[in-house]
Amino acid sequence: NASDVDGDGLSVVNVPTTLPFGVTYDAGTHSFTLDPGNFFYQHLAAGVPTTVTVNYDVSDDHLTTAASVSWTITGVNDSPGQDSVGLAAVLEDTPAADIAGDTVTNLFSSEYSDIDGGGIFGIAVIANHASSEQGVWQYKTPTSGIWEDIGYPDPEHALAFSADTMLRFVP
Repeated sequence: NASDVDGDGLSVVNVPTTLPFGVTYDAGTHSFTLDPGNFFYQHLAAGVPTTVTVNYDVSDDHLTTAASVSWTITGVNDSPGQDSVGLAAVLEDTPAADIAGDTVTNLFSSEYSDIDGGGIFGIAVIANHASSEQGVWQYKTPTSGIWEDIGYPDPEHALAFSADTMLRFVP
């Protein structure tokens, strides 16, 4: 909010030709706008702030003075993204002892992304849509070393697996 004691009209001058990501300038209204949803700011982890500043000048056609506008963007915990995941194919009559399965890390790390950064720490299984005729999902933790049936978890009774837990499907 600039003003001139002489009552001269003011104009915004020397606006940078390249503005920070997500910042636009409207010459008609002499206003800057920041879109905090711009992809460039999505990497900010929850609670981590960054400041975006644009330096420009204000002129009354006689004198020019420096001015700036700043915004503070604070990161939020964005939900992770995930592509489809698949185990290696298993023939129908393969004995369970011959089905190795794979770790949560190996199954999900190439398909999982979190724009806030960080790796995969584990998963929560909230459903099992396989019927007993199709086969059974099993897991094996590093401490137990025993394959156990996943059963039929639901969102209120999820099974949490660490990154080194093994998963497999036995037809």
